[in-house]
Amino acid sequence: MSLNLPNKAIFASFSAIFFVSAMADAADTTPYPPTAVNNNLTQQLCPPIEALTRNLDNTWSAPGGWKSHSPSFLNSVTQFVGAQWIGVNLGEVICIYTKSGKNRFPINLQRPNLVVSPVGGGWTADKGGYKDCISNDPKQCRFFTPQPEKHGNIYDEIDFYKGKPLDSSY
Repeated sequence: MSLNLPNKAIFASFSAIFFVSAMADAADTTPYPPTAVNNNLTQQLCPPIEALTRNLDNTWSAPGGWKSHSPSFLNSVTQFVGAQWIGVNLGEVICIYTKSGKNRFPINLQRPNLVVSPVGGGWTADKGGYKDCISNDPKQCRFFTPQPEKHGNIYDEIDFYKGKPLDSSY
């Protein structure tokens, strides 16, 4: 299966060109929204097409803080065309959508969450500060967000040290 996509230069994000191709769909039941993988990482997916909303200013958004920063000429979205990760060890993910058969600028959704450098699925090797996920299936473009450590009540921690001598070795 191949896609008839517009000039690849229109897929530029953060001065990196995103190359798109289709891959076979994988039978997977990974849920949306995200699920906890372990204590430190949470698995995430790009929002499903049905979750995207066109805003009054012609930008797009989805639940979970996803939003586009540029207006779009598209009135509807019919296809997920891939994702791009930008960073060094930690970075951001951009999810890319379009309308089938239209030679227009794609919709790039992103949010300010840090993401661990993705591997597996449709993700390519690092291309010098960015990776592409080459798939029409969001499940092939999984990524993981680190979870902040949970700390106890700061006042309880301060009370623990009440009445104890300070260490003067500093």
